[in-house]
Amino acid sequence: MSPGQDPLSFNPTKLDCGQWAAAAKSAKMTYAILTTKHHDGFCLWPTKQTSYNVMNSSYKQDVVRKYVDSFRAAGVEPWMYFSIWDRNQGIASGSVSRADIDFIKAQLTELLGGTYGTIPVLVFDGWAWQAGHRQIPYGEIREHIKAMQPNLLIVDINGHSEPWEQDILFYEEPLGVKAPANNTYASCQGQTITGGWFWHPSTPTATPLSVSSIVDSHLKVLEPVHCTFILNCPPNPDGLLDTNIVNRLAQVGAAWAPDTSRPALPAQKDVLLHAVTPAAVTATSGTAANAVDGLIDHPKGTKFQSLWQTTGSLPQSVTLDLGATFTNLDTLEYLPREDKDSAGAYVTTGNITSYEVHTSTNGSTFTRAVSGSWAGDKNVKQARFGAVSARYVRLVAVNTVGGSIAVASEVNSGGIATKPTSSLTTPVQTPVLPGSDKSLALTPALAALDNGGMKLENSPANIGYWASSSDNATWRVRFDAPGTYTATATVAATTASRLALDAGIGSAAIVVPSTGSWSTYTTVTTKITVPESGYRTVYLRPDKSVTWQSVNVRGITLTPGADGALALTAATATLSGSAIKLENDPPDIGYWTSTSATASWTVTFPAAGTYTVRARVSAAYGATAFTLDTGVGSTTVEVARTSNWDDYITVQGTVTVSAAGSRTVVIKPANASTWQAMNLQWADLKLS
Repeated sequence: MSPGQDPLSFNPTKLDCGQWAAAAKSAKMTYAILTTKHHDGFCLWPTKQTSYNVMNSSYKQDVVRKYVDSFRAAGVEPWMYFSIWDRNQGIASGSVSRADIDFIKAQLTELLGGTYGTIPVLVFDGWAWQAGHRQIPYGEIREHIKAMQPNLLIVDINGHSEPWEQDILFYEEPLGVKAPANNTYASCQGQTITGGWFWHPSTPTATPLSVSSIVDSHLKVLEPVHCTFILNCPPNPDGLLDTNIVNRLAQVGAAWAPDTSRPALPAQKDVLLHAVTPAAVTATSGTAANAVDGLIDHPKGTKFQSLWQTTGSLPQSVTLDLGATFTNLDTLEYLPREDKDSAGAYVTTGNITSYEVHTSTNGSTFTRAVSGSWAGDKNVKQARFGAVSARYVRLVAVNTVGGSIAVASEVNSGGIATKPTSSLTTPVQTPVLPGSDKSLALTPALAALDNGGMKLENSPANIGYWASSSDNATWRVRFDAPGTYTATATVAATTASRLALDAGIGSAAIVVPSTGSWSTYTTVTTKITVPESGYRTVYLRPDKSVTWQSVNVRGITLTPGADGALALTAATATLSGSAIKLENDPPDIGYWTSTSATASWTVTFPAAGTYTVRARVSAAYGATAFTLDTGVGSTTVEVARTSNWDDYITVQGTVTVSAAGSRTVVIKPANASTWQAMNLQWADLKLS
């Protein structure tokens, strides 16, 4: 099926799960995996969450029920595959809502809540390489599954060579990811018996993978290294396995028998049973969000990075904000880099070899929980410590391979001995969104207060009773463009004081004068630099460099353009042409397939001159180019091909504007004959 395809087109009139099971049994297979839902979103069971399911097809029977019953009867364990990415439902990277997470959990309840009995293993797809384990929180999904089926094991098709946030590691052979000869992890490797994962009209006449390849090049190679073999066998549109596939499976069973003398599986590392998905993250340098995005970092074993990588001298640190104070935190996990160099060797530069873990309840006062050393290889690392209560967990890179930078694929925290708990009742803080003038209003009502006594009071509301220098307020803010923002704070104080405003890298001082009374407010301004677009946590804290005096805060407004940049954000664009539209959250301009489609903005140029043009774009179909036209000057900017639509790059050029004043700025395809689709998050122009 394809997203939006008529369910009535699904009509496997000869569907026979018993035939599938018999074929699997003939090959001496001990388990099977049914794709209950692929990325298209079509469900093979009568889900109550969407009408896009088998009961609204021409077949109108529960395929999952037939599958589990037939395979159990044949003595073959029924496992399940479930795609988190759901194109029909619109669950995709950058657009995940609380309702989407609840939708996923409701469907998992239907599959695992008892209707289909015990399911030993669940294979996820479209998670780590699509939305990531933070947007769709791994810890929450795992806890939900384990509450229904405590012994179920989780596989995530994510391209990792290390078992990160899963129980069984998956090697996807068609993408060039294979189990190494020294593998010690409980793992599985997937391959297709014909030319692809899906049935094709050529499948019935294709030559399946040979017996020698299956037995000698796979089973006998993988069995000694603790890796099971998954052989994809696509049923045809009638619901049967084609004869060539059935015959090949029988031949495999005749040629192979399990090696009962194979070595036992080595002891596995403790799994972080109760991961707490961070609400925000900051770092002393580098792109902090890359340390917790839960995104795949090296498909096909090649360089594709979503790494936290520092600049400046060591030590450097990354701090996870869990969103609330959790009890029973006892573990920090660290996944080093997994990319390879041009010779195919794993890169280790920056892998942390000496570390400290610090924790805090308020983000200001940290206590060291543990310190130690790790090997500089790519293996998953754990730092274990006595159970603590904390909201903030900080990993300090004291020393690294090479000693110049620190690098992390992922960092996570939670509990192994006991499940961490908190008083957090709302999983996601209501975000601050840009207004029509692109400004951001950080109001008291949208603040999260981490404190001992501070609270909201009065009308209009203010943050008051800010007596302790350990208290702080945070906002979840959607920045549609990077740059320098003017921060205007409305404050009152009986004694002069000072606050620190922090958007993740560095901080800005808000100098608060004495206003004479708690009800007499004034405005003070400062500037704060936001290094990248997207959601960030903005912190407001007492400035510890001076003696703290209590302050009332009625709000802070962040206004872009303090650095002179003219921002062209996706959210404020006027779009023209077919297909082109806003998508995701934060928004980008997508579906830009038409050569006549344009995006435009009204901009006031302060002066004539040469402007530097920057744009944050992706182009998964191929290299392309766009033209930026101001009406009084234009330029063409080249865009390199990106590995996927979520792999954004910043491109740059210059444009000469011949006159100041209000202009319509248009971005459009540069060349109709060579245009490839492009996504755009933002662009800006700055007088050189």
